[in-house]
Amino acid sequence: PSHIDIEALKIQLKTQIQEIIEIHELHIWQLTSDKIIGTIHIMCKDSEDYEKIVPKMKRIFHELKVHSTTIQPEFTNSKLKLHENECLIECPSPENCINCCPTENEEYDS
Repeated sequence: PSHIDIEALKIQLKTQIQEIIEIHELHIWQLTSDKIIGTIHIMCKDSEDYEKIVPKMKRIFHELKVHSTTIQPEFTNSKLKLHENECLIECPSPENCINCCPTENEEYDS
């Protein structure tokens, strides 16, 4: 949808929700004229933080008229520092990685 700036949305989410460590795989689709959906992977410390994050994220998505979202958590130790766009969940096989993980010289699409 043209009214959603993906990069601005990432910044808004990370700025307004301190429990988010990292965001990647953010995708928004307009299925019909009145149905917008989204998916996102977020990295956070633990399930307690995830429970705090979800209602805040849903509110922000709803403000943008995205009313069907899937929020995939990835839990990590807060001392662990990963590069931006790096998945914590390993792909089951290298050929599957091609679909979702960037090579060394490319970044994830938003």
